[in-house]
Amino acid sequence: MPGCPRPRRPGGSEMTWEALSARLAARLFARFEGNRGAAASAALFPPALERLRSTVARFAADVEPLVAAADRATADDSQYAREVLVRAAQAGLLTRFLPRWAGGEASVTALQRRGSVPILMFVEELGAVSPGLATLLGAHYLGAMPILLSFDVAAMRRLLRPLCERLHAGDPAICAFAITEPEAGSDVEDAMGAQQARLCTRARRCPGGYVLSGRKVFISGGNLAALTTVFATLEPQHGIEGWTCFAVRMDTPGVQVVRVEDKMGQRISPAAELCFEEVFVPEECRVGPERRGWELNRVTLDLSRPLVGGLALGAARTVIGDVLAWAERNGLGADRLFHHAAARWIGAYAAAHALVVRACRVVPPLPDLSAMAKFVATDTAMRIVSEAMEWIGLEATVVGSRIERLYRDLRLTQIYEGTNEINRLAVFERVEHGQPLSWPRFL
Repeated sequence: MPGCPRPRRPGGSEMTWEALSARLAARLFARFEGNRGAAASAALFPPALERLRSTVARFAADVEPLVAAADRATADDSQYAREVLVRAAQAGLLTRFLPRWAGGEASVTALQRRGSVPILMFVEELGAVSPGLATLLGAHYLGAMPILLSFDVAAMRRLLRPLCERLHAGDPAICAFAITEPEAGSDVEDAMGAQQARLCTRARRCPGGYVLSGRKVFISGGNLAALTTVFATLEPQHGIEGWTCFAVRMDTPGVQVVRVEDKMGQRISPAAELCFEEVFVPEECRVGPERRGWELNRVTLDLSRPLVGGLALGAARTVIGDVLAWAERNGLGADRLFHHAAARWIGAYAAAHALVVRACRVVPPLPDLSAMAKFVATDTAMRIVSEAMEWIGLEATVVGSRIERLYRDLRLTQIYEGTNEINRLAVFERVEHGQPLSWPRFL
């Protein structure tokens, strides 16, 4: 650089400006990596959350070989998913966010103080290894969510305590969440679409309870679950007004797992088609009042959508770290064009992550803020991984490479929990009902 003295090494010897640039770049990359570690996290989060983050990160690293094996296995081979669930149950990760009075370890006070930030950390660390791993464990809490949101403590004890007892014993008795049907997908996760959609799974009253008939598809963990929260309609002609939620024990006569889907990604997390043929559900297994199923479904999704964004960003964080390491190995550590691209990824990741954390801190959740957190974060993660693959080149497309698997895993995050297009419509749902947007008050 003309007119400027050469920089010197700590020992006093001169070094070129190019060498200094490379050294500063290396420090920047090291700092980015360091911000993922315990020292930085301890400053950002309370000790309890940092311990949770460390525990989940260690667990995810330990089961990564099972995730990779499941990615190569056939769709109906669920042995790897079962092994992961057994280990998760033994580690207490499947009861960590269930309330104490139902046999879990969570407290209502923590929810009021931190919102869903703890479970965000949980799915983000799992997603850093595999979004499918986060879906496998996270779908268990999604299935339990309608029961928790019913605020019926007796029902929580009655339905969840037996599962928690089995989980504490290392038996992976998980929950599943069943709303999607062959004729009802993302439209039943949007208020306008749900008004016109017709659930084909129906419930009719009978002495002592209800009889359910119908089919559910793409149910995460449906073939592994012990209990599934199923949404059915009492009056199909009344649209969402007839929706009611039921907790169905999967060993009930008439419940059948029809098949497990052969998915492009997240193969550690099986998605099953379920058939209910004249299934008797006792009155005590109805979740919430009759005809209040839509409200339970909607609040459940408002809580879970930012978490989908978080698990996607966990994968994006891993990819950023991997592409930075690749750049160092291939002599691009001081390349300014690469610096420009990497800075864009890191900035986009940080902005999306801040939005997701904000959405998780708001209690109760806001539909428009939750929807934005979901589509902004998952779109951002997908864009980061796509651009990183372009830098790495054909090496990134080899089947079995981590970035190739994460690319396939991430694509699904833009589709489930309501496609991102449906989530964009959700941002203006309040306006369509004559109400002001709520998110500006919380950003």
